[in-house]
Parts: sequence; C-alpha cells; structure tokens
Amino acid sequence: MKQVRQQEIIDLINEEGFVSTEALAAHFDVSSQTIRRDLDALERQGILIKMYGGATLVGRETDESSFSFFNYIPSTDHQEEKEAIARKAISYVNDGATIAVDIGSTTRMLGRELNKKNNLVIITKDVLLATALFEHPTNKVYLVGGFLGERGTTSGEFLKEFLESVSKVDVFFLSTDGVTVNEGFTNDLAAVEVYRSTFLSQSNLCIALADSTKFGKTSFYRSCGITEVDSIITDSKLNPTILEEMRQAGASIELA
Repeated sequence: MKQVRQQEIIDLINEEGFVSTEALAAHFDVSSQTIRRDLDALERQGILIKMYGGATLVGRETDESSFSFFNYIPSTDHQEEKEAIARKAISYVNDGATIAVDIGSTTRMLGRELNKKNNLVIITKDVLLATALFEHPTNKVYLVGGFLGERGTTSGEFLKEFLESVSKVDVFFLSTDGVTVNEGFTNDLAAVEVYRSTFLSQSNLCIALADSTKFGKTSFYRSCGITEVDSIITDSKLNPTILEEMRQAGASIELA
C-alpha cells in the first residue's frame, strides 16, 4: 500500500511539477505526517526534493510562484460536499457579526459565502482565507500574527498574545481532521489547538464543519467532545448508522 501510494505521489508530482503536502494528504485521505514520511523516503532515494510545503522531482525545473502558498489551490476532493456545508453554515452569520474561522479546505469554502455578507469582523489564522476576504468593501479581517507554518497558518507567542485580547465572538467555525463519538473532534496540528480552545470558550455559538469522510477517524490532538459544539454540519453522504450513533450520544447534526 505504501509503495503504491509513493508511486502515485511521483506520478502526481510529475504531472503538476509541484504538489503540496496538504493536497497530497487530502488526495490519499491520510494524515500530513504520513505524506511527510513518504516524501522523506522518496527524497532519500534521490527521486524528489522536499520544498516549502511540498515537493518536486529531482531535475525538474520549477517556477517559484507555482508553489507559493498564495497561489496554492486547495484539493478539489469532496468539493461538492464542502460547498454544500459552507452554504448551510452561512445561515448562522448575520450582517455585522464577529466571527472566528478555523483552518481547512471546508472553512476556505466558507470564505466565498462570507463575502456575500456585510460589516463582518472576521478573525482567522489562515493566510489563504484572509487573502480571499480582504478586498471586501465593508468586512474587516484580522489575521492573527505569529510564525507562518507550512499550511499557510500562523502560530506561536504572538498568536497567544492576540487571542488573550479578544472578547466574545458571535460564531466560531471549527474544522477537524477526524470525529468519533468517544474521542470527539481531533486534529493533526498542535499549533492550532490554542486557537481552537480559545474560541470554543469565547464564542456564543460553535459550529463544527466536517464532511462525511472525517467521521470515524481519530487524529493525535483532541479539540473537544461532540456535545461541546452547538451543531455539526456535514454532508448527506454520512453513513446513517454513524449519524444515528452521533445523535444518540447527544450530538446535534445537520445535513447539507
């Protein structure tokens, strides 16, 4: 399985020139750590070169702009489902609201919907999301400062300092790498957990956005339990058995 995945990684990079770690993780439906281990192995074999946020093949000419995260196009895996989730989620946002948005491909889809609203205050640590929002004529975007990580998100002491100064927000949109009845919402990135825990406690409403492929999976870091959010929005492809188990455990779930 690992060998098959690594060969496909080579094929994808050969086609695209450069592929980001995040896009590969989404494509294969595995963690970023798994992809990084694959890239390390292929680099040791002299097949590819790891670069900021991804990799390219040895001997292949690359245009630096092609792998800048400002030009990164998120994976289109499950795009229809994620767009439906975003359209459902925007119903929780009124003009003039203050909202905080987590990182992830689904929350980036939400950015398109946020641009249809007016006079919002939007807090995010996702540079890609912020660049999609900043030109709106009436919405204000606060990009939380700090060290810039490979997914185009910030972390570190500056982040903590900013979060300590933020008062209540109306809605926090939480994303996740996995969700189960017993473990709740879990993620691969430790750097995001301070941000999440702050807005879980400081928001009037917390809405989790998770496409159906995230259910039944568990990652390393636990964000919160399934009943610690006000609602979970997912797509209609969620397994009915899992849906029933989640609801019996007390979770509020909406299907987009």
